[in-house]
Amino acid sequence: IVMSTWQQHALANTTLLNNSSQIVNNPNTHSRTNSVEVHDNLGEINHTSTLSGDFENLFNKSDYSDIVLIVEYEQFYAHRIVLAARSEYFRALLYGGLRESQHTHSSIEIKECKSAAFRILLLYIYTGRINLLKEKVDRMHL
Repeated sequence: IVMSTWQQHALANTTLLNNSSQIVNNPNTHSRTNSVEVHDNLGEINHTSTLSGDFENLFNKSDYSDIVLIVEYEQFYAHRIVLAARSEYFRALLYGGLRESQHTHSSIEIKECKSAAFRILLLYIYTGRINLLKEKVDRMHL
């Protein structure tokens, strides 16, 4: 049987069991969380438990970033495709015909936001998680 690269990757990083739904641990995987949910009866492998962590590893890292967002003189490394996929604002800004989308800027200044609030927003865009404790929000003076 000839397997695609994706099939080989999936097979190498998971162990399929015959039960209907199990958590499988594979110590040979390279992800931060080495568990994957397997639903044999549906033929489905669910990596959503590790996806958020994988995207968090990209957050504000210069590796593979293609844009720098500048907020209050603080630089945030980002990825246009992630921003556009997760935010209508960034989709319009980067790909929707606005001035910033007409050029391949390597940096864009965001003036409408404080850097502490922007960091939380950007982390939410990348991970889908946010902690809105009242004390934290009050300190940022949103």
